[in-house]
Amino acid sequence: MNKKEVEEKPKILGMVTQPTAQFKKIKQNPVIWMPLIIISLLMMVGAFITAMNIDYSNNPEIQEAIEVIGIDEDVMIKSGAILAGLGNLIIPGIIALISTVIYLVISKVIKKQVSFSQLFSMNIYILFISAIGVILNGLLSTVLTGDSSILFTSLAFVIPTDNIMLENIFAMIEIFTIWGLILTVIGLQIVANFSKKASLIIVIGFYILSLLFRLFSDWIATML
Repeated sequence: MNKKEVEEKPKILGMVTQPTAQFKKIKQNPVIWMPLIIISLLMMVGAFITAMNIDYSNNPEIQEAIEVIGIDEDVMIKSGAILAGLGNLIIPGIIALISTVIYLVISKVIKKQVSFSQLFSMNIYILFISAIGVILNGLLSTVLTGDSSILFTSLAFVIPTDNIMLENIFAMIEIFTIWGLILTVIGLQIVANFSKKASLIIVIGFYILSLLFRLFSDWIATML
């Protein structure tokens, strides 16, 4: 590998067209701050669009709060959208950090040589796929229904159900989520030198755990 190939920086858009090539570049030249800023801004825009389409009319608690505070509903929606957007500025960094720490610990256990910066960069670039999903669903809710509770790219949109727990399971079977999982499997093999089997077990295992945690949270919510 020549010096030019080593110093070439990974490209965010390349995660869609040539993800394998980007992971190789990340391994040689992990870039963090610029992609993190770009993806955080994309997440902020997506969260703002989504929050602007939240329907408060069917939420009696929100309606009661509006009456008590005496605030106009339109102002509340816009204020909530701004806060949601600002909050999502830091979410990508937190998600990438948590994932990086987990994978780094696993790499130490299975004795694979990979640095924090390599894993952190990998996780940031993978989050670009999530950002696309957030923006796309926000735009679709604006154009089609005006209801941000509908996840158009998930199985929940294709198979509607009144069962909350089942609906959440369907919501997690989502195009951009699965896309991100596939990229994570590939990324762990290239960037962290994990075997294909280990990568699959780790990624699928954590996905199942997140699904179980969501179901458990829904069950707790129904008990309250």
